[in-house]
Amino acid sequence: MKMMKRITILALFVAGCGGDGAVGLEQWPAEFGDAYCRRAFECCTAPEIAAIGLSTEAMCRDDFANIWSFLVPFLQNSIAVGRMRYDGSAAAACLDEMARASCVEFWQGNPSPSCAEVFVPLVAEGGSCGTGYDCTTTYCASATQTCARLPGEGESCEYPCQLGLFCGPGRLCTLQKPDGEACTEAVECVSWICSNNMCGPPIECSGA
Repeated sequence: MKMMKRITILALFVAGCGGDGAVGLEQWPAEFGDAYCRRAFECCTAPEIAAIGLSTEAMCRDDFANIWSFLVPFLQNSIAVGRMRYDGSAAAACLDEMARASCVEFWQGNPSPSCAEVFVPLVAEGGSCGTGYDCTTTYCASATQTCARLPGEGESCEYPCQLGLFCGPGRLCTLQKPDGEACTEAVECVSWICSNNMCGPPIECSGA
C-alpha cells in the first residue's frame, strides 16, 4: 500500500533507459517499472527500501507495471477523444534525463522538465474528463466526471486534496501530520512515511 501511494504521486517521474526517438504509450508500463525501480535500488539503502514498502526490485517493477497497465486503456481513450495528448519524444527525453540525474534529484521527483511534458492535459476546469490526466487542474471529480480544482482544507474529498493535505475523517481534507504523530497510512504524513503506526522522518535515498 505504501508503494502504491508513492506510485500515484510519482507516476510522471521515472528514471532509466535512454536513447533517441519516442517511447510508445504501450511501452510505458515496462519502461517505467524497469527504469524507476533500477534507480530506487541504486539510490536507497536496504532500510529505506523496506520503509517504502518494497522487498525486491522485481516486486517494484511488477507494482509499477501493473498500475500503469491498468491506466493505459483509460489514457488511450482520453487521447482518442481529444482530452489529453501523450508525447512520446518527451517520454524518451524524460527517461534519459532521469537516468543521468543525481540520487537526490531523482528522489525529490523533479529532475527533468521533460517529465512534466509526457502527458499533456487539454481539458480546463468544468470540462468533461475521464481521469485527472485530462485536466489542467490535475483532478477529475468522479461524481460529476468534470475537471475541478483540488479541494482545500476542510472541504469534502474523494481521495486527492491540495498539497499538504489528505482526505481524512469525515471525508474532509485535513492537514498532513508531522513526524511522531499516529498514523495508519503514509498519505496522512508530511513525510509520506508511516512506520509502526507513527509518522516518521522522510526518506533521503541520497545514494550515500
